[in-house]
Amino acid sequence: MNKTLSLVLYATGLLIYLVSFALPATDTAMPGYLVMAASMEMAEGLVMSFFHFQSTAANQFSALEGFALIATALINVIFLFYAVASLLLPRNPAVFVSRLLVPVLIPFSWVVLHHYAFSPAIGHFAWILGMLLVLVSGYRIFPANRRAN
Repeated sequence: MNKTLSLVLYATGLLIYLVSFALPATDTAMPGYLVMAASMEMAEGLVMSFFHFQSTAANQFSALEGFALIATALINVIFLFYAVASLLLPRNPAVFVSRLLVPVLIPFSWVVLHHYAFSPAIGHFAWILGMLLVLVSGYRIFPANRRAN
């Protein structure tokens, strides 16, 4: 893929990703940024309940739903790490792992939506599309085949 096409895919994907947070993410018309904030807050409560041995948050979820909630909360963090690190450190193993993790974790967001009986809306699909465009773009600032002189 040539560098211009890679840049267009990267920039378009990042723009779609950012705009998706202003669009309704569920059938309740809740915008994506609120869905993201709620999932991160619930995941934090779930993790804290495990460490403090409180059963209030942990009893609301099965093991799969609890893992799905934590995975969903981490998707944006891992994606943003990839979006920045892939530009600067394209050969770093953490970049490679994060590029694989994001698409693997996306279906867990559907488990969380199902748990709360929500249906995905345009913002959810735009969120996924934006991330996938960035992931497949392969854009990087520095060429991957630099040689040491």
